[in-house]
Amino acid sequence: MLTARELQQVFESKDCEVYDFLGGFLTNKRGWATATDPTVTLYADYPTVRGRLFHWMYFDAKPCAKRVLARLRLLDPLLRMKKTLARRTRGLDAWT
Repeated sequence: MLTARELQQVFESKDCEVYDFLGGFLTNKRGWATATDPTVTLYADYPTVRGRLFHWMYFDAKPCAKRVLARLRLLDPLLRMKKTLARRTRGLDAWT
């Protein structure tokens, strides 16, 4: 409802031709948008050990581990376990 009201006000003002929902492509945005624009994410960090370690982990090690786990058919079960654990630690599911 809030998005609908916001869009109504923006387009009634006649000052706006395009409304950008920002961020990546989400399912709920499809209901409002008639077209999509590509987005780019930029990661920048200082060239320190921490910054280089983050870059290596996020862009090299993690994708490689995902490919290996997918090939071994372990990725989906591990992702389900991760989701279950996250829900339980947030108190969304009772521990049984």
